[in-house]
Amino acid sequence: MSTVQVSLVLGVLGVGRFVAEGLGGTLSDRLGTGATMILALSGGAVMLLGLSTATSFPGVLLGTLLFSLFTALYKPAASSAVAELTSGAQRTRAYNLLYWAINVGASVAPALGGWLSGISFRLLFYLDAATMAVYALLLGLAHRKTRRPARSREHKATLLPRDPLLWSFCLASLLFGMTYQSYKLLALVFAQQGSVPFSTGRPCRSTA
Repeated sequence: MSTVQVSLVLGVLGVGRFVAEGLGGTLSDRLGTGATMILALSGGAVMLLGLSTATSFPGVLLGTLLFSLFTALYKPAASSAVAELTSGAQRTRAYNLLYWAINVGASVAPALGGWLSGISFRLLFYLDAATMAVYALLLGLAHRKTRRPARSREHKATLLPRDPLLWSFCLASLLFGMTYQSYKLLALVFAQQGSVPFSTGRPCRSTA
């Protein structure tokens, strides 16, 4: 694929997340956090298996969009689940442990993925789909449902928050995300400079 095509794939990944993370909160309220997380994980696993067989750019583009739409439902549901299942100081520790676990995984996965890609790129898709399916199964067996408090009519009628501080925070987060997420194109920069993946067994070189 060309640089433009890869950029478009990464772009629809962001579009899917933009839509789904807002939808994830609504689904968590209606279906429950456990059901929403199971939907996200099982749907994401199916989409990964489909992506592993995609052979055309439109197929990759559509598969990436659907994968993003499913998996991004998970994040707001997981955050809501922590709030439902914990309280007080326990809740603070739970959020700390959640993000600690996410960051440990994010630090190990790129190196592991690079090594596995030297064996088979499809293996990455299969293993990722398998871990998501196992996680969905564990949630189905172990997630404890909680009873949500009844909402007032006034609360139901409010579609968007009115707190100006919250909107300022959201705007700052948006601007940060627009610049921070550009690092995902770093691999393309390396490729254009002549570098090749270490897992191919060929020596790396650079024309810089």
